[in-house]
Amino acid sequence: MSEHLPPDSALAASLAGGPEHRGWTVQTHLLAQLVNAVRFADANNVRVSGGRLKREPTPVNVPQVKADKHERPRLDLSNHPLAKPIAPRG
Repeated sequence: MSEHLPPDSALAASLAGGPEHRGWTVQTHLLAQLVNAVRFADANNVRVSGGRLKREPTPVNVPQVKADKHERPRLDLSNHPLAKPIAPRG
């Protein structure tokens, strides 16, 4: 099981799609999206104020995570003998 490995481990990178994922944790993905948002917001502010851009902002390239082929099925207990419907609030 790889669920307890650090997200920047070699095995986790391999399972995510390859060595280009090494070092890309949830935090680095969020930081890259934040940098992209600031770059494009700054460019829009320049445009709105009547300025001209020397060049369009370039986004940070984030490696794409491959789809999980072995996704675990969701736990459905609705047919369990002790399952009870949720009473509406009222």
